[in-house]
Amino acid sequence: MKTKLLIFHCIFFFVPLFFLTSCQSDEKPSEQFAKDPDIPVFLIDPYKRVIKNEPKINAGLEVYHPIEKDDGKSDKTKLNIRIEKRGIYSQQIPKKQYGFEIIDSELKDMDYPLCGLPAESDWILNGPYSDKSLMRNYLAYTLNQRMGYYASRVKFIELYLKTDTSGQLMNEYHGLYLLLEKIKRSKNRVDIKKMEMDDPSFDELSFIIELMPERRLVMVDTAFCTEITKSWFTIIYPKPNKLTIRQAQQIENYVNTFERSLYSTDQTNTDHYSEIIDMENLADYILFNEFVKNTDAFYSSTFLYKDKNGKLKIGPVWDYNIVFGNVDYSQGKFSKGWYLNTLDRPIINKVFNDQQFVDLFKDRWKLHRSVVFNPDSIDNLIDSKSKLIEPARIRNFERWNILGEKLWPNPTPVPKSYDEEITVLKNWIRDRILFMDENMSDL
Repeated sequence: MKTKLLIFHCIFFFVPLFFLTSCQSDEKPSEQFAKDPDIPVFLIDPYKRVIKNEPKINAGLEVYHPIEKDDGKSDKTKLNIRIEKRGIYSQQIPKKQYGFEIIDSELKDMDYPLCGLPAESDWILNGPYSDKSLMRNYLAYTLNQRMGYYASRVKFIELYLKTDTSGQLMNEYHGLYLLLEKIKRSKNRVDIKKMEMDDPSFDELSFIIELMPERRLVMVDTAFCTEITKSWFTIIYPKPNKLTIRQAQQIENYVNTFERSLYSTDQTNTDHYSEIIDMENLADYILFNEFVKNTDAFYSSTFLYKDKNGKLKIGPVWDYNIVFGNVDYSQGKFSKGWYLNTLDRPIINKVFNDQQFVDLFKDRWKLHRSVVFNPDSIDNLIDSKSKLIEPARIRNFERWNILGEKLWPNPTPVPKSYDEEITVLKNWIRDRILFMDENMSDL
């Protein structure tokens, strides 16, 4: 039994009185964004404290919505939040990433329909940096939704942080961000039933797990290593403070049973791995990651989930800044060439030796090709969103003067302008679709 259960700590913080009252302030934001926001503007006030990697600190959030009313005034929403920095690579770059939860006056999690998205308490602020098109995460999530799956809904926003500069409070501009839905069990997120039994059978299991590199285990509360592929998974749901040892054992046993069935030499109808995992979902997930050339697929940021009385599924998709050619290693920059089965990914390598799976993979490409993987439709999606964010992305690159600069893991040559970034992205996608069209029959 390689399950690692860490003690869940409840940490209580002293909350100053101004936290409970500051959101009633009539202070106006800077004129730079108060007049006419094109997209929602977030102003976060950490009350003169430093936002750290962890733990979360109490803060105030003001949301200025785009002008839609006849009186020409922008609506404003005031909320209390707890916020922290997040990510690994993003800790090393100047444009930080944030995770936050909305709380009520009693400091309890509060669901809220932020920017018109389904009400929830947990959110992510993702700031595109090395992806200078600003589009890759948005495109990935939107296209995967069009395949019929849940993927994080996205809203582009501009972010300001209230900072104390030499004793004077300033609204410091941090650029264009994506407001994302954090992956969690919820009717509006990963819609699976609660796991209610302490000693569940395989059918009664309901969970979300994440595949991750061993070096990241220091960041998680619960994890296990599989017997055959030696893959590390962390348990996302049930949460660590509610997960029992028996439930953790059963989740681990279930994943090991899947691996054993995948590697079994006796692939009868009852022993075939299709009895455990949803084959159409598996084919779609691999197909999508092959299309975008995601070097992290089945290595990092790969989620799996199971609903009660259901089969194992892979998803939701997550973290797609270094796809669509935006990577200078593992042949990821080239639009041509089959990809995932050339990487050291045991599950992918194994299923591509199964003709039943390969045939399904080809069929799913035919199914999704005309709508999801339509280059004209994708171009229109990019163009419409580029037009919406144009004033914001101009301000973003005034704040972060990185156009034309090689950042990790940008391939060379690096586009010199935003328009060139978009052209390179569109051309890569068209070439990728053409390659898959011409070579799908060779698999």
